Amino acid sequence: MTESTHAISGLVIHRLIRAAEGPSQVELRPAANPLDEPAARLMERLCRHFAERPGKGYGWFEKDERGFPMPRLVREHAIEERMDFTTLSKEMVALLQTCVDEDKVDDGGYVLIARATVFGADCLYVALLQETLGTVIGDGLSIQDSPHLDFPALQVAGRIDISAWQAGAERYISFLKGRGDVAGWFKRFLGCSDVVIALKETKKLVETLSHFA
Repeated sequence: MTESTHAISGLVIHRLIRAAEGPSQVELRPAANPLDEPAARLMERLCRHFAERPGKGYGWFEKDERGFPMPRLVREHAIEERMDFTTLSKEMVALLQTCVDEDKVDDGGYVLIARATVFGADCLYVALLQETLGTVIGDGLSIQDSPHLDFPALQVAGRIDISAWQAGAERYISFLKGRGDVAGWFKRFLGCSDVVIALKETKKLVETLSHFA
């Protein structure tokens, strides 16, 4: 990613906590994260892994906004400007929590929500990131455990192209299909209806995302 091809206007990390039994809980960050170099690197890694991951699904918003609130939330934030980014992110996490609890999804994690302009396209990203344990060399060449975000194992992520949506494009939502039934509950969260596209068009979309990374 370079300054000439992208601009991040908002990024926040919340946390979805899954208990052994009962409903999930959320830990909300009160305000958006600073748009500093670590945030830019984090966004770069997300976009790279999202672009390189095969087996994506594509679609558009469902028309039933009562049953699928995402288009209303995005419109109130990005089009009508009646909802700020932090409020949008909290509303999205609440919706994600509902979908996770309804489907009894096992995994929680860190919920990354970001808005960025990519090659002139205004996009909203959301991803559920897991943590894994790595190894670092510390003082005196000591060996130490170090937890970090597990991007290679990313299974839950989506992208809403707000510009394409407003332009009346046929498809403007893309998401990782993941393992098992991941795509089902996450599609419902995104308010996404599937569309089958030709292989040529799939490659074109992947190449566009790859340029971002």
